[in-house]
Amino acid sequence: MKPLISIVLGVLVAALLPRAYAQEKDPLYITLGARVQGGGWEGNNENSSDTSFDSDNGGTFGLRLVMQKGRLYGGISLQGGEYDFENGSPDRIFGAPLPLGSISDDKATIKRGEADLLVGYYFWERVSLFADIKNVTNEWQSENYSLRYTGLGFGVSGFIPLNERWTLFGTLGIVPRLNIRNDSDGIGKGTGSALEFGVVWRMLDATNMVFSLRNQHQEYDFDNDAKQTHDIGGIAIGINHRFEVL
Repeated sequence: MKPLISIVLGVLVAALLPRAYAQEKDPLYITLGARVQGGGWEGNNENSSDTSFDSDNGGTFGLRLVMQKGRLYGGISLQGGEYDFENGSPDRIFGAPLPLGSISDDKATIKRGEADLLVGYYFWERVSLFADIKNVTNEWQSENYSLRYTGLGFGVSGFIPLNERWTLFGTLGIVPRLNIRNDSDGIGKGTGSALEFGVVWRMLDATNMVFSLRNQHQEYDFDNDAKQTHDIGGIAIGINHRFEVL
């Protein structure tokens, strides 16, 4: 993943800096934001324990930084939080064969962390396409166990102004291949998607409040034939402030 991150950062810097000098009419903006999300995490363990799991006690807090010059933008998003599972939880997956290669827990607390590094371009006035390097880590807090999921995703985002204060927006992202690792060993593959839609309220000239519904869906296929599906989502509230730097 480090080479991929270096490549994306290099492309972003190389693309933004020349435009900063060549097109003085396009200012360079930096947006800083924070967001909280409450909601649930549900899914199914397939083939391993064949049980469902559900948590409605959890949420995340996130920070984001975005640079934009003209139609080109890029940035990083970090978020994390904990979810408590009281009646079943995602199985802890190890090696083959099943069922010995998995452990089912009735109760568990999972700490989830996500990092996204993206670059995008507004090919149309209100619609952009983007690429996203995604890294997710799930840590079982009472066990010496964690999983890491990494992959390269693609997506589309757009907005529709309603008036001077309110704007509708939506984002759809797809990760066609997620690599799953337990410590340093690869133990499976997966796919992921994310959907978000909501409204932006312009409080001040450079400060916005964001209200949205977000959902992530992942499907994991482990090397020992265990499978899992995950749906994580809820209501998110955020605040963003934009600075003009060049």
